[in-house]
Order: sequence, then C-alpha cells, then structure tokens
Amino acid sequence: MPIANLTTLTATFAVFGAVLVQWITLHVPEPYMDEIFHIPQTQRYFNVACVPIFYHLAAATDPKRTKNQLIMMTLVCCLYPLHFFYTFLYYTDVASTFFTLSAWLAARKQRYRLAGLLGGFAVLMRQTNAVWVAFIAARSVIEICLLHYKQGSTSKGTGNSTSLVTDILLVLQRAWTLRSALLRLLWPLISVVFTFAGFILYNGGIVVGDKDNHVPVRHLMQPLYFVLYCTICLAPAYWTPKTMERTLAKTLTSSLFKTASLLISLAVSIALSIFSGTLVHPFLLADNRHYTFYLWRRVVNCTPWMRYALIPAYMYSLLALNALFAGSCGKRAGQRPIERVLFAATVAIVLIPAHLIEFRYYTVAFYAVFMMSSTPTVAALAVTAGLFVVCNALTLYIFAMRPFQWGDGSVARFLW
Repeated sequence: MPIANLTTLTATFAVFGAVLVQWITLHVPEPYMDEIFHIPQTQRYFNVACVPIFYHLAAATDPKRTKNQLIMMTLVCCLYPLHFFYTFLYYTDVASTFFTLSAWLAARKQRYRLAGLLGGFAVLMRQTNAVWVAFIAARSVIEICLLHYKQGSTSKGTGNSTSLVTDILLVLQRAWTLRSALLRLLWPLISVVFTFAGFILYNGGIVVGDKDNHVPVRHLMQPLYFVLYCTICLAPAYWTPKTMERTLAKTLTSSLFKTASLLISLAVSIALSIFSGTLVHPFLLADNRHYTFYLWRRVVNCTPWMRYALIPAYMYSLLALNALFAGSCGKRAGQRPIERVLFAATVAIVLIPAHLIEFRYYTVAFYAVFMMSSTPTVAALAVTAGLFVVCNALTLYIFAMRPFQWGDGSVARFLW
C-alpha cells in the first residue's frame, strides 16, 4: 500500500504552507533584504506546483521506483531546507526551481516545445539556468541517440557500454546521422541557449543588475563544496556503513597500483584546488546574517590547516556520488559514463564562476543529484525527511523570532 497519494501530499503542503505564510507575515511584516526586488517575479503557488513536478520527475528519471519511494522522494524534495525556507520569502528561488525542473520533466516526456517554453521562463528567473537548459538539451540528444542505436541494433547487443570514449563516439556518430531530426525536435531548447548566448554578448556578461559584486571568477572549490554539501544533506543515504562499504568496494579495484594511483591523484587534485582555487567573497566575511558566514569562520577556515583536513571528506563525497550515479549502491542500471560527465561539466560551468559561497546556487544541482542517483531506501528517505523537518523548524523560528540589530541600526535576521 502506498504511504500516501500525491493529491493528499499536495493538499497538505498547500494548507500547511498557507498557515506558515500567515505566521511569518505576522512576525516579519516588512520585505526583508532582496525581497523588495523579487516581489513582482515570485508567486506563492509555485511551491504547491512543485509537489507534482517532484513526483513525476522522480518517476520519469527511474521508472522502477515504487509508489512509496516516489512519495517519500517527493516529501524530501518539498522539505529540502533551501527550497522550503525560501517558499515563504519573495525570492525567485522557488519559481526558478519550478520552471527548470518542469522543463526537464517535459523533455523526459518528449514534449520539447513545452520544455523550451519552460526553459525560457527558467532563464528569466535566474540567468545560470541557461546552462541547465543546455544540460536538458544535451541529455535529450543522448537519450534519442541511444534509443535509436538500441532500436537499430541486432547482433551488436543493446549498446549499454561502460566506456566513456565508446559512449562519446556512439553519440557523436548517431547525432550526425540524426542531425536533421534532432534539430527538428530540439530547436525550442537549443533556441533558448543560443538566445541567451546572444544576450551575454550584448550585455557584456551574464550578470544583470549588481555587476560589481557578481564578477565571474575561477572558483575551483565550488564543485567540491557542492558535493560535500550534497552528501551531508543526504547523509542517511550517503554516510551509512552500507553505502561506504559499497563505495570503497567500487574504488578498491583488483589492482593495488590503480587504486593507489586513483586515490593519490584525487587527493593531490583536491589539495591543489584548495591551494589555488579557494576564493573568499567580501560578503562572506562581512555579512553575519547568513549561515555560510559562520560555517566559513568556525569550520572551513577555523584554522590554517582545516581546509586541507576536509580532503578525505571531499574524496569520499566524490567517490560516493559517482558510485550512486553508476548504480553501484542500488538496483537500478545507473547513469551512463557520458551522462555523469555531462552532469559534472554542467555543475562546474554553473558554480565555478560564482565568487560567493551561496547554498541557493546549489538547489537545481542538488535536485538533479537526488533524481539521478540510486534510490535510497524508504527508511533512509524517512530519516532524511525528519532531519529536514527539524532543520526547517529551527531556521524558520530563528528567522522570525530571533531578529538582531545590525551595524547600521537596521533589523537583521538569520537566513541561508
């Protein structure tokens, strides 16, 4: 029997959300920080609209998921702290998530014109979503090419390769053969990407608005912060003895030399990224209203050696993420090598130019990780949802009930 049904879950979030909105409005009646800039763009109903999107995208990315798994995954997605918190503020985050994931779902359903339209709205909400639209288009190319290959294969087998090079050559060959059909199908998504590229040339950059504080940089640590952040958020799935055992089993190959080479290369690469790619935005050091201010001062940068002490955690997070993407820690077949590389490249393009460590920038990538990974057990999902509830209760209470006076005399509140 399913734990609940989608209609019940959606209605519950609608009622509960309405009550929380009234409670927060009572205690925080004035627009806070960037809310004043985002009120015209954001509507409250986007959070409720996200509920069925989460459910159907989880089903589309892995049709083998059970009803209970889908409901619990949807619950985790709705309660994800960065999404849940900004549901009650007039920021563009929830609308951005809704349009981006809706575009992905439409593409999975092969409704490419709708995907292009939704992708266009996603870019209007946040400029970097253009990279995710490109990701959706590229995944669609891969899926079409591989489906065509399987349908045309007889004696050659199913085409489930395990080699990245084989995957790339296969997709390039099929894409060239199907170039006319691919352009005819995917032009709505492709046009969004090229239109935004033209806008960048016209605008002189990707930033709209405060260009001085959002200058693109080469922040090599951002993807590493992200993978560690993901595994911590999904700790009941990633940091369990069973998952750690399977991750190590996949890493420790039959050849001691290959295993040692992999681990040493990974550790050295991360150390070099820390040494040359750690950037600190002035806001991170000065704005004590954000939790990242305290994480940086009291964890990541609390001592000169602490940055390097986190190398094992970064290493495990990367290896575990790869293992769950490959299906090594679950029953599903997993993402093909080319799909994993495409996702990694997308995350790098989105995050590396960002100077500021801002967890809101990780939201779409977090959902992509959650959807594309092997499905956690229902018990692990329930524990994750419970931890998210506790986190949300604390952060909303602190935001609404524990204001403090900032340096300029204004009322300040803690937020992500």
